[in-house]
Amino acid sequence: AELPLALGGAFVIERVFGLRGLGEATIRAVKLHDLGWLMTISLATAVFAAFAALCTDLLYAVIDRRVARGVFGRSP
Repeated sequence: AELPLALGGAFVIERVFGLRGLGEATIRAVKLHDLGWLMTISLATAVFAAFAALCTDLLYAVIDRRVARGVFGRSP
């Protein structure tokens, strides 16, 4: 749940410190109504956040046997 917030924070940090990156490119795309870029960055961010959440859940199952029993139905 914190990854999307971190990405949003990166946009703010880029803007405050005048850095050039995805945040600036996305803000420019909003101003220019570049739907291709906006859809691409939205999809990439969603896929990255979902992948990170999946990895986190699997790591919890590896670290804590109680979670593994709930996820896999057995103890590893």
